[in-house]
Amino acid sequence: MSNHRFTVRLDTGYDEEKQAWEKLKRLQRKMHLSYNRIVTDAVNAYETDFVHLAPEDEAQLIQRMTDAVAERLQQILPAYLAGYSAGAASTVTALPVPQTETENSTVQRKHTDADEAEPDFSGSVMDFNFMGM
Repeated sequence: MSNHRFTVRLDTGYDEEKQAWEKLKRLQRKMHLSYNRIVTDAVNAYETDFVHLAPEDEAQLIQRMTDAVAERLQQILPAYLAGYSAGAASTVTALPVPQTETENSTVQRKHTDADEAEPDFSGSVMDFNFMGM
């Protein structure tokens, strides 16, 4: 079995190479692995994942995504609450159910295929009655 050796030289005069060297040193101190093991793992991960994010980059990406979702929710929340409060303030009168059988029996609603497509909000903490559900 032959050993293949190569040398990697990082020129700290270039920002990208300086950042790579700093990350390599940080990983070595944190994980107590050899530089060879770190580089081997990084190359193998790159081959399988094609994307390798440093923990700092991943945290930054997650934060940006969280901020974007929060911002969008803040944009749509006033419209949602306005619709909710308008529906809650309106009075809805129930239509009378026709009695076709005797007064003592209860009228059973027929089950249709359309009932399967309707969502069931009965277990929700929100009151969807203003929507007629």
